[in-house]
Amino acid sequence: MLNRSAVQDQLGESFIRAIAARAEVSLLFRDKDYGIDGTFRPLVQIHGHISEAAHSIDYQLKTSTQWQDRDQHVTYALDVKNYNQIVLRNTAASVTPVLLLLKTLPPDPSQWLEENNGITLRGNCYWIYLQGKPSHNRRSVTIRIPIGQTLTVSTLTDLLYRLAQGSWL
Repeated sequence: MLNRSAVQDQLGESFIRAIAARAEVSLLFRDKDYGIDGTFRPLVQIHGHISEAAHSIDYQLKTSTQWQDRDQHVTYALDVKNYNQIVLRNTAASVTPVLLLLKTLPPDPSQWLEENNGITLRGNCYWIYLQGKPSHNRRSVTIRIPIGQTLTVSTLTDLLYRLAQGSWL
């Protein structure tokens, strides 16, 4: 039997797979955890063949019930090691940006999935591009994500388009 954290991780990955599939974006999950959980890469048609585009967005995914809705923001205590990995990567002259994705779930596991004429995964997925200086905190950094920054098919498509146009955030 999977522990609660493993179930949360699988539900988060399933959500990301669904968004990427609907956006017609190639998705790569990492087998090992070196601070990046996956990569979104748009698909393009070249001479009648579908291929992956040269630009991409990496992400780190957190799926959690430990979040709060405060003042039009979702707050989440991100492990300082994860925060520093993302910030250092985004602050370095990296070609590939890294997003933090936070898939929120209700506190009660019986509410994570709703089964009525189909299956609905409850909660939202929020995104944020973290940059700045590394934190010297010992345990965590509280992340504040504007409530409007939800990861949807159109949001993902728009982020990849802006990256391709050179107008990233």
